[in-house]
Amino acid sequence: MKFKKQIAALALVSASLSVPMAQANAADKLELYDQYLNIQAAIADVDNMDNGVAAVIAYGHVIPEVSKKFALEAEVTTTVVDPERPGTEMSYSTLGAYAVYAPPISESVALRGRAGLIYQDISVTGQGKSDNDFEVSFGFGATTELANDLHLIFEYTVMDSDISHISAGIQLRM
Repeated sequence: MKFKKQIAALALVSASLSVPMAQANAADKLELYDQYLNIQAAIADVDNMDNGVAAVIAYGHVIPEVSKKFALEAEVTTTVVDPERPGTEMSYSTLGAYAVYAPPISESVALRGRAGLIYQDISVTGQGKSDNDFEVSFGFGATTELANDLHLIFEYTVMDSDISHISAGIQLRM
């Protein structure tokens, strides 16, 4: 039993020492781009409704004066398959602005945390209701490299108290 604890401790120390080295190597790659475009499909999870599908497009710009890991994003989202329940469908579109922090954890993988403000326009058919307002939104995810300027992106984003997205897509770095 003691041997297993020693191996676990050794692995933990080894991993903690290798992360700064991987971050330094990955930071060199971050200097290669200052803009990116995310194109994603999202599962639109709305409370008390069957899931729908949303299209997500975001443009990001790295702000090196703050950090090579910090970016600002503008995002547009719209449902393409509306979340529904019997007799009711909900469609929505959002326009958002996010601050993003994306520290690399290896040469090809970076984590992402983001927070921002969205304007959402919601229409509920079957009930004749519509609503538009501003909401705070936040999320987390990761990117992994496919090719030099092409990455996979995975995210979970909370749009408001009733709507969240699980999304996957590509990130084109420019």
